[in-house]
Amino acid sequence: MLFKYKAITPEGKVVEGEIERESESEVLRFLKSQELTPLSVKEKKAIVEKIFGASLKKIFKKGISLEDQLFLVRYLGLMLRGGVDLLETLTVLEKDFQNPAIKRFLIFSRESLKKGRSFYESFSAFPHDFSPTFVALIKAGEVSGKLDEVCKILAQNIEREIELKRKLKSALTYPIMLIILAIIVLSIVITFSIPKIAVIFEEISREPPLFNKIILSLSFFLRKYGIFLLLSIVTLVVFIYLFYQKTLTGKRFFQNLIVHLPIVKKVVEKIDVQKFTQNFSAMVEAGVPILQAIEVSRDTLTTPKMKLALDRIAEKIKKGVTIGEAFLEEKKAFPLTLVSLISISEKAGRLSFTLKELSDFFAGEIDATVKSLTSLIEPIILMMIGGIVALLALGVIVPLYQTVTTMAQ
Repeated sequence: MLFKYKAITPEGKVVEGEIERESESEVLRFLKSQELTPLSVKEKKAIVEKIFGASLKKIFKKGISLEDQLFLVRYLGLMLRGGVDLLETLTVLEKDFQNPAIKRFLIFSRESLKKGRSFYESFSAFPHDFSPTFVALIKAGEVSGKLDEVCKILAQNIEREIELKRKLKSALTYPIMLIILAIIVLSIVITFSIPKIAVIFEEISREPPLFNKIILSLSFFLRKYGIFLLLSIVTLVVFIYLFYQKTLTGKRFFQNLIVHLPIVKKVVEKIDVQKFTQNFSAMVEAGVPILQAIEVSRDTLTTPKMKLALDRIAEKIKKGVTIGEAFLEEKKAFPLTLVSLISISEKAGRLSFTLKELSDFFAGEIDATVKSLTSLIEPIILMMIGGIVALLALGVIVPLYQTVTTMAQ
């Protein structure tokens, strides 16, 4: 759902913005994590927004990609380290970017700074493009005067995220292409080859067996309504893609669905652990308060048990429990390696470094797990295709051969 909010910054400035969240309580949680005092939170009532979670204009509008974000923080950090003024940096960046979405953001940021607003507020006004973690890190860098260092941390995190997504896409490309190719081949066989066999049965005036009738009926149906079926499937795929890619409701729906799938559940959990360690380490290193870092990291996760565990950890830390002890008490929700090393590294004063190392370790684990899954899935898909082809051969060609042999005798 899309909400419009009005809030007060710690400096006493009134800010307004729009944000997608499941409920009003989640909007309030987000505002709290950004140290904003809410004045009003209202759900937008437009019919299209109720259905899709965003306007049609937003659905088809290109957003700010991870690659654009990477270039932005790299360039921003480089210019700041070179002593260039932030306003001048934004003006130079605006000329270099071709993406209209990031141009709009840079223009908005420049005008916002001219009005005396904080830089991080510009990022929080674009919740569809910049995650709460991103906003929290920019804020921490701005407050501490180390924005150039934070940009370097953000660039490293975005690079890891891009690399992880590239590996996942690479691992899944072959099985997906194999399935698509199999569907195309089988559709061609059923639509164009099978009807020719039906003609033979008609010419010899023989009643085909039951299985043959089913295959022939399916073939005639595809020949008659195939184009409408194809258009319906394409429309459904496009709708699902937009529903997932452009709306928070869609993301939540498919994330909850994926979390409960036995085959991919372990992969999703490892991705969440990697995501948590990466975001948490970045915020700790940037100087974000621990409780805020935990709350922001929690909102980026998919697995319900981890999200609930982080809620309990935050409550325990508020009561004076150390970070290591709080995580040790929630060892059922996280890998034992993670909770043990957090406890040890906190005592040694190397929490940020250890979390970063854990993030790299779990990224490698995800890569290995996905590769082993795809190596298992590929032969299963091939066996299924072979089975379907064999079934078609046994069900159609063999009965036809037997009929012709009987007639010849």
